[in-house]
Amino acid sequence: MLQTRQVLGVEMMIGRSREEEKLRSWDMSTVEKVLVRDGHTQDEAKAMIEEYRKYMGVVIAFPGEAHAMSTAVDPAWHAHIIDTRDYAAFCEEVHGRFIHHQISVDGNPLPVTGTVKRFIELYGEADPKWWGRSICCQG
Repeated sequence: MLQTRQVLGVEMMIGRSREEEKLRSWDMSTVEKVLVRDGHTQDEAKAMIEEYRKYMGVVIAFPGEAHAMSTAVDPAWHAHIIDTRDYAAFCEEVHGRFIHHQISVDGNPLPVTGTVKRFIELYGEADPKWWGRSICCQG
């Protein structure tokens, strides 16, 4: 779903921005291989990566906010972040800064509501299969 949003006083077309294009085209084949190696099916890995891309799209579209990550999608972030060179290049190229992975240190999951609200604003929906669970960490 394409929407416009004011970013720093400039009307930005979400889904067609330079950052969004880079996000959509970034090679995630290594992430997919790691997910499959770790026991996910090829279809699950592809779907999880798509949700991870959407999550990072939320981070781009709503800078300055903390966005919690779903426990169902977090394995894709882990699979990406362990390839440190690619992850650092991805962050710099797509976001212009490093996106830190912050965990819930007290073991209490973070609420999903804020992230889901932004998902719906940006994409029109948030699939409950991926975003209906508790949140483990944030970026």
